[in-house]
Amino acid sequence: MQLADNALTTLEEVKSQLEINDGSLDNKIIRAINVASDRIERMCRRSFGLQNYVYQVKEPARMVFLPNLPVVEILSINDSPATDVDFDSESGMIQKWFCSGAVIRYRAGYVLPKDATDTNKRTLPYDIEEACIRLVSYMVKETEGVGMKLGDFSIEIEAKEEASMLEEIRGLLEPYRMIRI
Repeated sequence: MQLADNALTTLEEVKSQLEINDGSLDNKIIRAINVASDRIERMCRRSFGLQNYVYQVKEPARMVFLPNLPVVEILSINDSPATDVDFDSESGMIQKWFCSGAVIRYRAGYVLPKDATDTNKRTLPYDIEEACIRLVSYMVKETEGVGMKLGDFSIEIEAKEEASMLEEIRGLLEPYRMIRI
């Protein structure tokens, strides 16, 4: 089993955080990373990995807000190279006159931990990776049966702990959640 293209952390980082030294749980951890990464992207209503996008302007406008962030590069506008185009990376705003139907090709997202190299450093914010690690940790512990159950009382405690953990994860991810209008 291997990490999905959108994996928000690495096997090595999760094993380090969980203090796992052998490979006996590697496949479960990789699967949990893939599931957690998908869940986080759905919750935030966006992809995080660096990729190319195409946006078509719906009506004439003096500025456009590209929907995928952060914008790294404007590749082309109406198939012409996008030279000297000013844009705001974090908001995705381009100030330029656009006619209806204009097509903007651009690159947006973060360099994920698994894609980082010495020359191409990771850019994914650490709180997004931390949210993924916490969710993976919870998933791995659940499947391995870590902890004790003492009847209805312990289930109530576990439910409160789970709710608290999920609330912490939501808090870490809230700044990155896309709100669609």
